[in-house]
Order: sequence, then structure tokens, then C-alpha cells
Amino acid sequence: MEDRTHDTVPGPKPGVYEIMTMTDEQIARLPPEQAADAHQRLSRVGLPVPAALEARIRGGEDDAEEDD
Repeated sequence: MEDRTHDTVPGPKPGVYEIMTMTDEQIARLPPEQAADAHQRLSRVGLPVPAALEARIRGGEDDAEEDD
């Protein structure tokens, strides 16, 4: 079966299935806006957010606070 996970290049947003099957490395390469969107989409439908994505979102918020 073909691997349909996104390699995180700019383009269409990954679907919920693709997000859930991404490796930690793929999540780390997501552009910030796609990572935030993926987190929001999973939360909205009640699916568990992968730990790597949760850490990515929390890390981005921490970085924003340090820039002040």
C-alpha cells in the first residue's frame, strides 16, 4: 500500500488520518501554521493529539513568550 503521509512541503493540509499516522520527524517538519491547524482539527473531532504535535505547539507558544 502506498504511503500517503505528507512529507510536509507547502501544499494541501494533511487530513486527520495523515496527521494521526505521521512520525515524530514528519510532525517536526510541519510549518508552524500547519502544526497549529493539525492540533486544532484533532482536538475539534475529539481525537488524541500525538505527543510530538502537543510538544510542538507548546514549544511554539513558549518561544513566542520569550521574544517579548
